[in-house]
Amino acid sequence: MKVWWFCVALYALLLAAVDAHAQAFKGNPEKGRAVYESHCLRCHGKDLDGKGPEGTSLSVPPENFRAPYSRIKSESELRMTIRRGRSLTAMHRWEDELREVQISDVIAYIRSVIPQEEHP
Repeated sequence: MKVWWFCVALYALLLAAVDAHAQAFKGNPEKGRAVYESHCLRCHGKDLDGKGPEGTSLSVPPENFRAPYSRIKSESELRMTIRRGRSLTAMHRWEDELREVQISDVIAYIRSVIPQEEHP
């Protein structure tokens, strides 16, 4: 039982560290737009709606950043998805190809187009 609590505490600490690290990189939406257009647009689309030219043929549709469930995601959640990808989808990990500042820039661009909503 102590091991379980230790794991929960460690996980919470890691999430807090990732969030604090993310806040250090607020990102530049203009630079993020360029990164998005180079790496994300083909699946997520020019309108960030998951309807990019390659996204429509995928068995698991790309994230629609305009959808309510996406708009309530925190920057940390977006950062982790971009860095690590999503299992069983075409969303692959970008942490080996994009620097942290580029990931922050992409998130800043997404949020400049579609602001985050508060959790209900």
